[in-house]
Amino acid sequence: MKYIQFNMVKAVAAIILMGAFSTANAVQVAETTITISSIRTSENTGNVYIYPVETVEELNGSCDNLSGYSIDKNYELFNQIYSSLLTAATSGKKVDIWVSLEDNDCINQFQKIRVVEILFNK
Repeated sequence: MKYIQFNMVKAVAAIILMGAFSTANAVQVAETTITISSIRTSENTGNVYIYPVETVEELNGSCDNLSGYSIDKNYELFNQIYSSLLTAATSGKKVDIWVSLEDNDCINQFQKIRVVEILFNK
C-alpha cells in the first residue's frame, strides 16, 4: 500500500511540475486579423516584415513601430509561418495573427508574430 501511495504522490508532483513548467514558458499573445499588402525580407538580418492593408493595431505597447509586423528568422516556427503568410498574400485571404505581448519582445520595434491562421473562407 505504501508503494502505491508513494507512486501516486510522485505522479501528482510530476503533473504539477509539468504544468508549472509549461505555464512559465508560455508566451502571452493577442490576436488581430489582417490582409497582407506586402512582405519584405531584410537583407541585413534575414527577418521578415509583414505590411498589412489595414492600420497596424498596437497590441504590444513596448513595440514602437506600427507600420507592420515581423517574424524572427530564428523562431522555430519561422518556415511554417512564412509559408502560410506567402500563401495568404498570394490568394488575397485574410490572416489571423497572434503577436507576442511580452515586454520588449519586438524585432526592430515591430510586433513579433508568434502564430498565424489563414482564413480561406473569408
